[in-house]
Amino acid sequence: KDEAWTLGLRWYPVEDLMIRAQQSRAFRAPAILELFLPASTAFRGGTDPCDKAQITAGPSPATRRANCLTAFKALGLTEADLNGFVSSVNSGTVRGLTGGNKALKNEVAESWSLGFVYQPQQVKNLAISFDWVNIDILNAITNPSLSGILSSCYDSGAFPNQFCSRILRDKTGNLDSQNGFNSSYINAGYMFFQGLTLGVTYRTKLDDIAPFSQFENPGNLAFAFNLYNLNRDEASNLGNGTDLVNYRGTIGEPTVKWNLDTTWTRGPISASWKTTYAGEAWFDRTYTAENRAPLKVKAHVLNDLAVKYTLRKGLDARVIVNNVFDAKPPRNANGSAVGVYDLTGRYFLVGLNAKF
Repeated sequence: KDEAWTLGLRWYPVEDLMIRAQQSRAFRAPAILELFLPASTAFRGGTDPCDKAQITAGPSPATRRANCLTAFKALGLTEADLNGFVSSVNSGTVRGLTGGNKALKNEVAESWSLGFVYQPQQVKNLAISFDWVNIDILNAITNPSLSGILSSCYDSGAFPNQFCSRILRDKTGNLDSQNGFNSSYINAGYMFFQGLTLGVTYRTKLDDIAPFSQFENPGNLAFAFNLYNLNRDEASNLGNGTDLVNYRGTIGEPTVKWNLDTTWTRGPISASWKTTYAGEAWFDRTYTAENRAPLKVKAHVLNDLAVKYTLRKGLDARVIVNNVFDAKPPRNANGSAVGVYDLTGRYFLVGLNAKF
């Protein structure tokens, strides 16, 4: 049981300007599989933070060492034992459990937006819109890996925590060979998103514009421009930040992208030209000049053309040219380009649309 609601506000301080705001709360109930998947034996490998080769790594080596030492002392082991500890799970697998979790809670999404729509009376058919959007997803349901469980336990400033209860070590410090971990579903993850959108639309009759007014029925022209600026896009499956991923400005999530649609219509014929821009993007925010070159791909521009002719009511002929200039994906994008950039190159589509 949970609550979902939306509150919205529209205010016109002057006739031309509308200010709008919205706040909402939504939730996702756990799926049947996440709740009731039968417990089963699993064998997992992973990276043990308490291993002597890992004890000085992690987001805070001092925190990691202190937590590992506390755990070892609880087993009757000493600091010397920790200093020489070689974890068997780093080079092999350990037996544990995985499955559903009947105690799961709902995932919760809280969002708000604030913006305006401006339609000046002095410029007919012009509309400018702006919105700032903020979305937080909390208590995300995740199926943690063994490495994730270990890191979330020993790299956390809150020790012990819910992940520590999912680990069982034997008297040598190694994970128990028969029941070393529990990787069933858990509420832990989160996602934070912030960004802005800007939209501009404008329509005009060409015979109202001096250069075109000399022609008989020159048609109509319409523009639609949309700009997206990504301010924040980060997520953590484990919820404690040890696995935090910053997607802002990476391939598929550029900081800036925009598109411009220009459409001309005259009687039964119309032609549309669409330009799409995606800004430069990182391969991965964790890469540095020492382990990756180049670090980014360049901005990418794509142009598409569509022409429609209405033969009669309910029957349209269409010709579409996608990627008019045969733009290639950004250099060095390689596998990261799949599903993000156009890999086909220029191609044509011809068809008839009929409505009966």
